[in-house]
Amino acid sequence: MRISSQQMFDAGVKSIQDHAGDTMKYQTQISSGKKYQNVSDSPADIGLGMKYAFDKAQFEMFQNNQKLMIDRTNVIEAQLGSIYTAMSSLKQVVAQSNGASGQSDLSALGQKAASLRDLIIQLTDAKDSSGRPILKPLPVGTDSVGNVEIEPNVFIPEGISLSESMGRYNSSAGAPVGGAYVDVIAIANSVVSALTGNPPTVPSTEVAANLDIAVTQVRAAQVKSGLLSKQIEGSQDAVETKMGNLENARAVMLDTDIAEASANLSRSQTLLQAAQNIFSKLQTSSLFDKL
Repeated sequence: MRISSQQMFDAGVKSIQDHAGDTMKYQTQISSGKKYQNVSDSPADIGLGMKYAFDKAQFEMFQNNQKLMIDRTNVIEAQLGSIYTAMSSLKQVVAQSNGASGQSDLSALGQKAASLRDLIIQLTDAKDSSGRPILKPLPVGTDSVGNVEIEPNVFIPEGISLSESMGRYNSSAGAPVGGAYVDVIAIANSVVSALTGNPPTVPSTEVAANLDIAVTQVRAAQVKSGLLSKQIEGSQDAVETKMGNLENARAVMLDTDIAEASANLSRSQTLLQAAQNIFSKLQTSSLFDKL
């Protein structure tokens, strides 16, 4: 079968166009860092890449929640630590009252107890830098705070409530919770009432026992806050690992492999140059002219 000059011309032009297109494609891959420029280049890979992007956005949300909760639990733990210290000091006052030599000593201890009670109330009602109560107040009858998702399907309480730490609803002046919790401030008030009475008296054995329960309750809430911090830290490591794996998978699928693209670019440039040389020779050859 005889090959016409037009066929040879068309084949040469097509070869040059193909290699020029490949060259441009690899140059674009290298300059943009993206393996594909259009959805039509690989619908399946780009569709999966969009899912990876959505999953990454979710994990970023979890990271934001984790950071928020780490900051919050650190503040709560410090606040409860201050309340625990004040409560422990109040216990020391009660212990000292048992060895008081007279009413003047009891009155002096009463003043100290009142100062500690006022500090506990102040700490109970304290707010963070955003104006949010550090110990979350709950409406009367509510048993638990809300939850925050810190990794897929893992939820933690969004804080420590006034109920479980201080045995109060709403505020230090609110209604007592009752049930499993004791009213810490009411117990502190009972210590102050005994020591500042007329005449001042040593707090009863019952008051001292209730104070022990209140101190234990505050300490338990502080420990819970610390455990929440540890759980969040574990979730931070897990989410960071998952995000790294996700980004690696996305990069392998959609990002340019520079070494591979550079090798392809070099090969396509060589083939383009060869095609151009051959086409140029064909155009100038006498055989080409006679065909």
